[in-house]
Amino acid sequence: MAQTITATTNVRDAAAAFALYAAQDNNYIDFNGMQDEQVLILVKNTNDAVAVETATITISPAPDVEGPWMRDLGTATITIADANSMKTLGPLSSARFKGTNGLVTLNVSVTQSGTASSVEIGVVKLPK
Repeated sequence: MAQTITATTNVRDAAAAFALYAAQDNNYIDFNGMQDEQVLILVKNTNDAVAVETATITISPAPDVEGPWMRDLGTATITIADANSMKTLGPLSSARFKGTNGLVTLNVSVTQSGTASSVEIGVVKLPK
């Protein structure tokens, strides 16, 4: 199953409503209208610590045949421990990850008996 996640737009010197989404195996982050270094991805692994259920996040290079010039740098891989551990990802370069459709592909897998849906993803567009 897959889902597309749209960023929450942050407001300088103010607050913005923010949501964490239950991850799917395949997630697409909508980068349309956003520039490099304006996007922060937050990931929280809520799988329990009993079975050491580490989450692995892979961010794939743009799949386009004539896509971004940095795509040859390959996939970015980030691991996140269980028991409510959190990491921020980014900034991500659109020259490496953003497809011509404006989406960035973020895949989630979990070791042992953990589930991808127990990994939460949030995306924030930072103000200029």
